[in-house]
Amino acid sequence: MRSAKDCITCDEGTYCPVGSASAIDCSPGTVAPKAGMGTCENCAAGTFQQEAGKTACDACPPGSYCLEGAAAALPCPAGEFSNETGLHGREGCSPCPVGTFCFAGSTAAKSCSKGTYAAAERSQLCDACPEGKYQGDEGASACSECGDGFTCPEGSVVQIPASCDAGTYLDSALQLCLGCPAGSVCAGGASQPRPCNRGGYCMANVSQPTDCPAGSYQNQEGKTECTICGAGNYSANTLSCEPCQVGEFCVAGTLVGVRCPLAHSTTNGQGARSEDDCVCQVGYYMDELKCVPCQAVGTNCNAVGVGVTVATLPLLADWWRLPNSTQLERCFAISNCTGGSDALQLCGKGYEVELSLR
Repeated sequence: MRSAKDCITCDEGTYCPVGSASAIDCSPGTVAPKAGMGTCENCAAGTFQQEAGKTACDACPPGSYCLEGAAAALPCPAGEFSNETGLHGREGCSPCPVGTFCFAGSTAAKSCSKGTYAAAERSQLCDACPEGKYQGDEGASACSECGDGFTCPEGSVVQIPASCDAGTYLDSALQLCLGCPAGSVCAGGASQPRPCNRGGYCMANVSQPTDCPAGSYQNQEGKTECTICGAGNYSANTLSCEPCQVGEFCVAGTLVGVRCPLAHSTTNGQGARSEDDCVCQVGYYMDELKCVPCQAVGTNCNAVGVGVTVATLPLLADWWRLPNSTQLERCFAISNCTGGSDALQLCGKGYEVELSLR
């Protein structure tokens, strides 16, 4: 290169520090909206960008918020919700009012079903009415006392005339109390079987569901068992499984994800299944079972999990090495050496390397 006139302007979505041999993609959470930028701009609060090499940030969707430089939207915590786009921080999430509940990432508060209540704000789930009380309305903040001559098992939606025992129901044709069928609950009295609630399972002859154990869920009514969350997912509630968050891994049946153990380590997106899915963050590589800064001249560490040692790191253009070698070499200007990440393709078209000369 003879003068600054020979320099090439970096494209949009990339940046070029002083002395760059090639353009570098902006990392997730940053963008380059115009060509010729020396550094990338952080996404403003209320926006995010999860991909590298982009020119604009995306608005944070409802149910979440985005801090400055966000590479992913963060969900409003359980017990809070938001139906607005572009929230700057968690303070923009609203508490769920009494009589409602909210899962993490909710866009609206959901009313408690009949037989349940939420006495306080920010409820993650509604509580079943205790034995001796009932609630026949949705969205309740309290339950009513059961009257004399009636029975009200836990979760009752009506007062039940005392006759059949809990776990049985009255067959009106036979005028007999029969055992409750599997997948149903029978409050006793004169009531009929009703489907087992979501979030639990019902064996035969029960008056209330059994909650799904930690690491499992059930999102349908009338079931006799719960489904275990598979590897790469976790169960934050009894109604669904969620993908394991970035930077964590989840074995089958886990309640919460486990952080990748090494400093400066993360995962390639959501859904990591084991510790083996943990890799080094952008700008680091694995060396002797730890993530170390990528400082070797000529190497390129602008992607997650790019290499294990200096001998396997991708190279910048105009740099080369022999296969499995830690010795990095700079291409001569007139050598037809292209260099780059593939150590087996060092030469320009029509040329080959004479390894015996090195």
